[in-house]
Order: sequence, then structure tokens, then C-alpha cells
Amino acid sequence: MGAAVAAWPAVALVGSYELLMMVIRSAQLPAAGMAMDGAPECMPDNDPLQVLASQVFAVELAAGRVPSVRVIRARLHVGQPRAQRVRAYLAALNSAQATAPRGHSAAISEVRRAA
Repeated sequence: MGAAVAAWPAVALVGSYELLMMVIRSAQLPAAGMAMDGAPECMPDNDPLQVLASQVFAVELAAGRVPSVRVIRARLHVGQPRAQRVRAYLAALNSAQATAPRGHSAAISEVRRAA
């Protein structure tokens, strides 16, 4: 009985920590680079890192490949969350280029160069 009474502060601490983490996770906003309807946005959110990434990975994107988060982290020297946002942006940019008609892919390339 004494051991159970002595252990309750630790159990209460772990329980309250788990509740706090559940509240924090549920309150997080949707991932950056996502439109209100859940579709990825194609244009940068005034983030110079996205513009830099589209320039650095232009060869991979032209080949229809999206770099992995690990490669983005290594080349751009960013952390995991930013690399994930950049990868989502590059994937949206790549899919927009792949689904665009022939005339529009030149326009997308022009937007990349201008940015």
C-alpha cells in the first residue's frame, strides 16, 4: 500500500504530460503549403527557402522526381519541419508541372525563374 501511495505523483505527472501533449497536437494548424481545401498550394508563401529549393532542385524536378526530406535537409541545412514543408511545396510544384498542358509548363518554368 505504501508503494502505491508513493508512486502516485509520478503517475499523475505522466498522465498530465500526456494530456498536455494531446491538447497541443490537436491545436496545431494544418501544415504550411496546404490550401484551405487541403490541396497543396503551388506558389511560394513568400518563403525564400521555397524559392531557393526550387532553384537547387530544378534538375530533379525537371526529371519528375521530388527529393527526399533527408536530401533537402542536407543540401539546404534546415530542420525536419522546414524540410517537410519544402518537400510538400516541391511535390505540389512537380505535380502542377506534370498535370499542366504543354503551354503551361513553360509558364511554370518562367514563374520559377522569376521567383
